[in-house]
Parts: sequence; C-alpha cells; structure tokens
Amino acid sequence: MTQIIDFYFDVGSPASYLAWTQLPALALCEDPSVKAELKRLTEEAVRRGIFGAPTFFVGDEMFFGQDRMPQLENYLSVSRGTEI
Repeated sequence: MTQIIDFYFDVGSPASYLAWTQLPALALCEDPSVKAELKRLTEEAVRRGIFGAPTFFVGDEMFFGQDRMPQLENYLSVSRGTEI
C-alpha cells in the first residue's frame, strides 16, 4: 500500500496538529512489517552509496540531485538510442 501525504501543516494550529496525528499513514509507522521494510531499504541505500535525495539509479549508474535530471534524461535517451 502506498499513501502520499501532501498538505500544509501549521505547527501553531491545534486543529492542524490533531489532523496530522489522526492520519492513517501515521499508524503504519508502528507496523512491524513497515519498520522491517524501512530497515531493509535503508540498508540497501547504504550499500549502494546513497547519501541524499533525490537519488536515481539506472542499473548501477547513480544520479544524485535535482540538478542532475538533465544528465539522467540524456543517459536514458543515449541508452535507448534516441539521444537528445
């Protein structure tokens, strides 16, 4: 299950705080299987040398940072034979 949370959280608002603490996704943080998956993914990130976000891999080739998106796009187009 994937849930995306995207909203403004006003730390000074009791109503906003209450809404945040009642999110179903927050309860998943206590689920042992979710904790195990987070641990597995964190270990994989360390093994692959990930040091920040966003990080993208194409095979073993790593692209780090939003400013590397053009390089990633070029790498993908070259690998497909459709160089831009």
